[in-house]
Amino acid sequence: MKVLERVLSGREGRARLQKYILESAPLIVQVSLNLPGYPKETAGSLNLVEAIGVFMVKKCTSMGGRTPSLWVLENGMGPAFLFGAEKVPPKKVKELAMSLEDRSLWGAVLDIDVILSAGALTRASLGYRPRKCFLCDLPAKECARQRRHEIGELRKIAESSLRVGLREMSLL
Repeated sequence: MKVLERVLSGREGRARLQKYILESAPLIVQVSLNLPGYPKETAGSLNLVEAIGVFMVKKCTSMGGRTPSLWVLENGMGPAFLFGAEKVPPKKVKELAMSLEDRSLWGAVLDIDVILSAGALTRASLGYRPRKCFLCDLPAKECARQRRHEIGELRKIAESSLRVGLREMSLL
């Protein structure tokens, strides 16, 4: 299977799992990685995704929430940790997710989505600024759309950042 086919198939797989989880929970937290280029996984990526997923489960539980379903999915989109949550404030969960993504350079490799039946909560929908690029202070989506930086350079920084995250989470 070609890379594009693997990625598209992976996207469809995630969407099916999200739909399934939303049948029994009002909110999904999905932890995955923001890795430029292909493949969408690298050494240690599953370990970091699982560690951050477990951290988010604990935080939701400490907010008085329940997490009735936990899933780990590995496919052409890379590893993802998904869980259904109930009795937690979605905005608070998204703000926690953004604080992890923005906390340090290695947080930039994290992609933590909070998904409701109406769609994903976004930074913009909550009045926050877009994520910054790995290499400059411009919005990451703008740099990606305009191919402002070489994929190899972005990938190198992302993989290095992932290793820092693994060390900080004591997974190396």
